[in-house]
Amino acid sequence: MMWPIASLPICTQSFEGLRILEVLYDFDGPRIFTTLGNDALLYFWYESEEGREEQLIRYLVTPASPSQIQQLKTGYKSVHDLLKQSWLWVVDMHYDLSPSMAWRLESLDDVPTQFKPAPHVTLCPKHLHVLASTQSVP
Repeated sequence: MMWPIASLPICTQSFEGLRILEVLYDFDGPRIFTTLGNDALLYFWYESEEGREEQLIRYLVTPASPSQIQQLKTGYKSVHDLLKQSWLWVVDMHYDLSPSMAWRLESLDDVPTQFKPAPHVTLCPKHLHVLASTQSVP
């Protein structure tokens, strides 16, 4: 069973007919990627959990800009930073990438710790030093 979501479901129409633009992390399928929505917005997708019983993949999804994706790819932004935005959805997708259910979350804090990236996680381990050097020390 997948992690529980307290929010009410929303319409999945915005997540139908998606085209993957760029796969940013692939392991037995795309785990982190971008899509172009029907509304011409760029979306960032992060695989939160796979429910093999339900045959669903649960993603955390947020709008993104090309510059944010570039910062992520070069290690100047963590995956957590990109997801910690005011617009965040949880989308359960079938294996064929058709949506099953969707929810709007108030914040990334609504996601259980084990189902979201740690604050320091970058796309590539080699980028960890770049992220550390860009953060201010109190």
